[in-house]
Amino acid sequence: MDLRKVRDSLNITQTELAEKLGVTKSYISLLESGKQAPSKGILKKMELLNSEELQEVKMDHIERIPLLDIQASAGTGILNYDRNIKSWVGMPDIFIFPHNPKHVALLEAQGISMQPTIDHKDLLLVAENEIEIISEKMYIIRMADELRVKRLIRKSNGNIIIWSENEAFGREELTPQEWEDRGIVIVAKVIKVIKDV
Repeated sequence: MDLRKVRDSLNITQTELAEKLGVTKSYISLLESGKQAPSKGILKKMELLNSEELQEVKMDHIERIPLLDIQASAGTGILNYDRNIKSWVGMPDIFIFPHNPKHVALLEAQGISMQPTIDHKDLLLVAENEIEIISEKMYIIRMADELRVKRLIRKSNGNIIIWSENEAFGREELTPQEWEDRGIVIVAKVIKVIKDV
């Protein structure tokens, strides 16, 4: 697995890597087997390893993913104007597959409208080139000057339901004309939620 190849390239054991990341050896085993995605904190620590210790390692199986300096609101909306890169995160390609790494980015969720699936400060791994609605998937949508993360459902009559999973925020059903009139644009599809632990 990719993380193992990186670890082997550094010539360290799972125990040593676990110590560097401040986690257990069993957690490293889960990451290496692909059974668990890394938490936001681990991604940050992997980023440090990437910049400090992995510079000389051939990174065939680690992708550099931009962490964007914008937030997608899981609430009422956040103003977003620029797509600035805050930092880069080294991520094993197993967590990105089958998506093209050139079109993948990370951004932070703000708010609680998508709880329990997405919590405030969770990281969202998104595919910026996947903007066609696949019913019941989560997307980053731009509504006026706000980015929001919502589940979209396309009904058989063509209407689109914008669904907040937190029942307190409800759902909104729009006709295709209302969708267009409000200038709603799909920015990216959410492909993974990385919990803030």
